[in-house]
Amino acid sequence: MCVYDRYLSMQALTPLLVGDNVRQIVESEICSDTGRPLRSSFVSAKQFCMQRLGEKYLRRFVGSPCYQSYLIELETEVQNTVELPVANREVLHAGSSSSESLPITFDRTFEAPDCKRTPAISAQHSPLLAKRNRTM
Repeated sequence: MCVYDRYLSMQALTPLLVGDNVRQIVESEICSDTGRPLRSSFVSAKQFCMQRLGEKYLRRFVGSPCYQSYLIELETEVQNTVELPVANREVLHAGSSSSESLPITFDRTFEAPDCKRTPAISAQHSPLLAKRNRTM
């Protein structure tokens, strides 16, 4: 009830502005026939908030130069530190372990880059980013 009173009620001091229909759904699920709030009482409010966050902030964040720069750096780091399996590797014997068949080495940790302004054009040269941009 504290969450409802603080963020969803008409008298809330810090309202989430979820709209009347979402607020009414939450109210009806809080005041259920059993007299107890349903477990799903805040699902509609949560879905509304997640959708709003995605629309308002996520697209802008994913398209930001800082995030694009980080993805390029991460891709470069993986290409430089991970030894991928060779396509023409000889057939392994039945007793060999998977650690012998796929040698992977990580010699450095990933660090977040400094958020300096970089041109968004540099992100276009990355096959990883090009694939990700097509899915958005």
